[in-house]
Amino acid sequence: QPLMLGVEDLQVTYGVAPINAGASMQLAPQRFYTAVQVAALPDVAFEGVNYPPWDQVTAVRICMMTRTLGNTRVQDKITEARTYLDCTDETPQTYAATDRSLRKRHVQVFALRNRLTQTY
Repeated sequence: QPLMLGVEDLQVTYGVAPINAGASMQLAPQRFYTAVQVAALPDVAFEGVNYPPWDQVTAVRICMMTRTLGNTRVQDKITEARTYLDCTDETPQTYAATDRSLRKRHVQVFALRNRLTQTY
């Protein structure tokens, strides 16, 4: 059931910054995970503090795929298939030959004030 016209896909993923025992703690995420994948991550201990999976999340990435409601493109003059990147795994998807809509992928990353155990 569509919630909003023109929104074809909406994905939320969570950025986990690495915690290297004996080295350092970073705040920039190295990889983005789904909620199920984050929940399955192991606890990590660093400098006497135990970090459960959700405490390791330092960013949220939102990807939204929008699509025009009508036929907005004229027929392609090129012989190559037109493609776009999807939100699920960022793989190229090919437009159907009869699809005259336009798609746009919007991606935004938000930093979280998580893991605030540092002293300044």
